Amino acid sequence: MTQGVPVYVGDRGVFIREVVRAVSLYGDYQVFLQANGFNGLIRRRLVSCVGRLSDLLAIIKRNVDEVDALVSRYGVNELINDYVLLNATLHMLQVAIQALIDMGSHIMVEKGLKAPSTYSEVPIYLGQVSIISDDDSRVFRRMIGFSNVLVHNYSQVSIDVLREILAKALYRDLLRIALSYMIMP
Repeated sequence: MTQGVPVYVGDRGVFIREVVRAVSLYGDYQVFLQANGFNGLIRRRLVSCVGRLSDLLAIIKRNVDEVDALVSRYGVNELINDYVLLNATLHMLQVAIQALIDMGSHIMVEKGLKAPSTYSEVPIYLGQVSIISDDDSRVFRRMIGFSNVLVHNYSQVSIDVLREILAKALYRDLLRIALSYMIMP
């Protein structure tokens, strides 16, 4: 345990069992790994893994918090009706979804799982090996579908779908799933 942060060291990486200021863990892990006799190469690899996951978690948290602030300040209807606010919100959601995909892909590589050939395979594979629940896998796949509509402009973004995402704060699932990555056994 390092400064109140219990950790699990597996064959393929270090994962946090209890997130305590995830963004500031770098120094804690350096101390932990050095104190437990890990050589420099292993230490750099483990710190890199945790550091990258923490960076991605910070991106998700910031974007979710900013969307929360916009919804709180302007309300869902004004946010959707204002071109700049709408596009800022859509961009923050897109970036947060991409960060969640990147976290999942990173964990898959660290766990030695099959590399995904598409983004939609990330939640499927993570669900199959119980890194995330079946419900989270389903929610995550829907998020990826939403992101694909934003990125590739398959069709106009459904305002009704966006209204539901914002009104029910469904975007907070991004942070919840990201945190579940960080506390997996």
